[in-house]
Amino acid sequence: MNFVNVSNETLKLLKLFTRWLSHHACIERFWKYWDTIKYFLHEADVSEKTKATENLSIMNNVETKAYFLFLEYVLNFFNQFNAYFQASQTRIHVLHSKCLQFLYNICQNFLKAEHLKPFSINITFSLKKNLKSLDEINLGYECEEYFNELKVRKLLLQLFETKLLDVLCDCCRRNSKKVICE
Repeated sequence: MNFVNVSNETLKLLKLFTRWLSHHACIERFWKYWDTIKYFLHEADVSEKTKATENLSIMNNVETKAYFLFLEYVLNFFNQFNAYFQASQTRIHVLHSKCLQFLYNICQNFLKAEHLKPFSINITFSLKKNLKSLDEINLGYECEEYFNELKVRKLLLQLFETKLLDVLCDCCRRNSKKVICE
């Protein structure tokens, strides 16, 4: 199914697959049309009394928007990592070092500096004593700007701190196992 947007550019309907690259593309497209989607849901809610109310309330939730902004930021790391290994040349010889670099890039957003130098994968990523304080966690520029705009950064972070840290810690835990296995 294709859609034509205002600039007469044909857009294909993106499907979310289990591959990381598709996640980032879907979220980017979602952000591009965030206001349009909200408007559509609002109109559907007003005129048709459909289930759009539930979806509209989810989109109006500041936590949802912040979470998607964060995902857009963190999925970019996955895209860069995956794209590097989709080249036509064989790159198996750099897999271990690239995995460590990927892991380090993710960890520097939430781990205390003392665990980054020297960087070790033998760390419990989710242990509170290893994590930066809420004020120091890096969520990406757009998510940080959104929080600053709302002037409730600390409150929002406390609300979904575990969701964000679970994503980061799970990513690091899974990738550190891959690095160890090599």
